[in-house]
Amino acid sequence: MLRLVRADTLPAEGDGQASFATAVAMEQASYPADEAASPEGMKKRRDEASELFWVALSTDDGAITGFVNGTCTNEDELTDESMSQHVRGGTTLCIHSVVTREDLRRQGLARATLRRYLDHIVASKETSHIRQALLIAKEHLVPFYESCGFRSRGQSSVEHGKDTWFELALQLREIPIACANAFNNPKKAFSGNPAAVCVLPFRTRSLGENEGSSKWTFAPSANSDGAADAAPANMEDSCEVFMKAVAAQMNLSETAFLRDLGPAETEDKAKAHKFELRWKTPGGEVVLCGHATQASAFALWAGETELLPPGFLNDVNTLLFETRSGVLRADRDAEGKVALDFPLETISEDLPASDESRGQVIRALGVDPSQVVFVGRNRMDLLVEVSNRDIVDNLNVDMSLLADIETRGVSVTAKASDNDEFDMVSRFFAPALGVPEDPFTGSAHCYIGPYWSTKLGKDDLRALQNSSRTGVTELTVSRERNRVILRGGTEISWVGKMRSAPFLQS
Repeated sequence: MLRLVRADTLPAEGDGQASFATAVAMEQASYPADEAASPEGMKKRRDEASELFWVALSTDDGAITGFVNGTCTNEDELTDESMSQHVRGGTTLCIHSVVTREDLRRQGLARATLRRYLDHIVASKETSHIRQALLIAKEHLVPFYESCGFRSRGQSSVEHGKDTWFELALQLREIPIACANAFNNPKKAFSGNPAAVCVLPFRTRSLGENEGSSKWTFAPSANSDGAADAAPANMEDSCEVFMKAVAAQMNLSETAFLRDLGPAETEDKAKAHKFELRWKTPGGEVVLCGHATQASAFALWAGETELLPPGFLNDVNTLLFETRSGVLRADRDAEGKVALDFPLETISEDLPASDESRGQVIRALGVDPSQVVFVGRNRMDLLVEVSNRDIVDNLNVDMSLLADIETRGVSVTAKASDNDEFDMVSRFFAPALGVPEDPFTGSAHCYIGPYWSTKLGKDDLRALQNSSRTGVTELTVSRERNRVILRGGTEISWVGKMRSAPFLQS
């Protein structure tokens, strides 16, 4: 366990390791002589910008493990002048030093300390005037700071020592977000399934990592008035708090959160870019979501969303998403249409009449057992085929009864009418997840498609999900690859910026 303390609370000298003199010595040992701050410079930062100079201490032995310090300016970019003076109340934080004790380097401590420092800057009333953080770094350290959420602005004009420096920026109180209607019906306005899409400016907990499992955790820091701040104990948990709060605020069936993992290459040697993708609901998280993946791919490629810097995905027509259901692929064609490569999901054999789930779902759907052709289940959902489309269109569902069934959701499907432009129709209900009826469910079509492919004897299908909004997909079932390709239209419905503190504990 670590804790952050202000540098001006440390003794100037001392036999122990937790003194200001120790921090000065660590600065001198961490940078070349022509780049390190002098003892006088360190004292100036401590005395003039004490609210921006924080030291990490081990709670075991009280020793300094590292520190971060900075000053403020009102300038939007760093210059020799803006870095040499502190403007009290300035809107831009200029980070000067990110230092880790030599024996603790390359263990994730620098990233954890910097993130905790930024958590505190955002959470503290003392520094509520700060809107963004800027720093300069040598080229080999640019990827490290990008992993902390900073974006490179290119070469800096600052001359500091003999090397070239690059400027990086992180917006602390404004994060772009967009909403896209995925698998929309071209014949109907505001159709398809809306999903909010947000590119996180910071690291999420790794997929499969448990809450609170970070090696480096921090006790609450104290503000100048002695009150503990509200920032979470470690950087991964602060991201979880943020995602949960945003998903609840959006109140959509899914909000997609992405983290940039860098350039990639596919098995067929296509130029690609990879992102980690998480799907949060207002009350939890799902393991697979088609429409929010479609929305994510479309929104990332759509320049007007400003989710990524201009030109970030130039000449990239393939995106890879690392998810809880494996790596998913999205391809963009020459017309800008997006195709998703998803896992084929199988369905069990028809459940017997004695199966409790079969009886429960039939009662909850309000249909006569004689109208039910098939009831099966897979790792996510129950699938119910009824005898005709009219039954699907006119269901009267008991949501409270349906919510008691142990399943993510229930798909109800039927063969389309002979004169329909579709092969099958469906609806999807997930009241247990707080989604009474989903407008369109891409993941459900990963088993609806193969189910009807077998029954109709063809692999290319056109499907309608007949919710009140309606949603449409064209899909291809590939049993050789054990995949389902989903194609559908998408439109951006709105773009904006979140101005709530992104690291503040609720």
